[in-house]
Amino acid sequence: MARSFPCLQRDLGVTTNDPARRRGTAWWVWVLVLLASVAMFVAINLDDLRHRLMIAQTSVEPGHATTLPFRMERGLVVVDATAPEQSSGSPSGKPAVLRMILDSAAFDTRVSADRAAGLGLRAAIVNEVGDTFGRTAEMGIASLPELTLGDGADRTRWRNVTVGILQWGDAALTPCVAPDGIIGGTLMRHAAWVIDFPAGRIHIGPPDRLPDTALAVAGPEAWHRLDMRVDGLALHPRIRVAVNGHAVDDMLVDTGSNGSLTLPFAMLDTLGIPIDRRLAVRDTASAGIFGAAEISAALAQVELQIGSARPQQVWATFTDDSRPKIGTKVLSAFAVAIVPGEDSLYLREVGGSANRVIDAPLRHGFIPGLSDDGKAWVVVYRERAATESGQDDPLAIGTRFSRINGRDPGETFASRCDWFMGVRELIDAETLVLEQADGRMLTLSRPR
Repeated sequence: MARSFPCLQRDLGVTTNDPARRRGTAWWVWVLVLLASVAMFVAINLDDLRHRLMIAQTSVEPGHATTLPFRMERGLVVVDATAPEQSSGSPSGKPAVLRMILDSAAFDTRVSADRAAGLGLRAAIVNEVGDTFGRTAEMGIASLPELTLGDGADRTRWRNVTVGILQWGDAALTPCVAPDGIIGGTLMRHAAWVIDFPAGRIHIGPPDRLPDTALAVAGPEAWHRLDMRVDGLALHPRIRVAVNGHAVDDMLVDTGSNGSLTLPFAMLDTLGIPIDRRLAVRDTASAGIFGAAEISAALAQVELQIGSARPQQVWATFTDDSRPKIGTKVLSAFAVAIVPGEDSLYLREVGGSANRVIDAPLRHGFIPGLSDDGKAWVVVYRERAATESGQDDPLAIGTRFSRINGRDPGETFASRCDWFMGVRELIDAETLVLEQADGRMLTLSRPR
């Protein structure tokens, strides 16, 4: 029996005394509901469709081959790209140099709002983007006429590059390393990339084979091949690895992460791994896009086996993120080749990459950040033994100190970026004396 919708029928001036008319009315109401649903679906997905069409227009110059240097800054791969500047809506003829992170896990390439204005970029659509913790935000999407890596004859140029326009927040830390943005997967999928971490060089070539320039450095026999899965529109390269002898599928190879090995909490039971240390972090690296994140995690030492490469002892981080990933602290032991056209990832081992422990716990178990006004130290990273009680922790997240080793933040660092780049040297001191606002002192001492 067909359902009727009295409220809609009253709005249409229809009575329901006649069963035949009631059945006809219900049919039309269902049509209206269906049309409304279709209209809503189209409205929600129109920008996504336009985004996909923009991505499909990205192309790379044929026959390209490039070798260029890169810099490791705070564990991130930073390159210099160029794009034509705009003046009064027309090309100025002067290329803008963009300092960008190479991020295989990012979807689109992204450009800071300040830089986008100089490049004459205007958002064609607004789309929703998300992070690995399920947070979402809206971001303008534009088309960059061209982006180039390398120079002269030794260059690779992409055209009609889809870019998101980033609005960094005051607390964001990523701009300290690469203020202009991120090179993401919708661009990277058009080429093969060899990131030779020990040599500080990137080789770029056609997407279906190892670049000849990389093979000139080391022949085919030096490379370990692994099957790799990629996304159709972007890159997101994923491989199978072994952790403590257990296979882990869909391990994301993330050149945009300066961590080591990240695994979901659920794998602690699967792998039978005891927690060694617990971790709490107030992460502001992406502040301005998603805001600061309060993250709880666990640390445990595991054995990581990637293909036929020698096993590595790694301090893994277990989080709520359901996507396992490998960051640059692991990858930096290798030359890494991402070849999307043949669904392959290659590794070339470098001397000294075996028998090392990656990402060991901090000496004093905490990292001090800066208060919003920059006048006090605030604990933003805390790791402690799993057997320790979390109650009355003198170094809990958010705890404030006026001085460390007799100096306040302003006497130690000139800016938030100076702190970000130099805080590890501060906390690596053998002894730290922390002074609270009321004058009480906390002394931390741990030998090397």
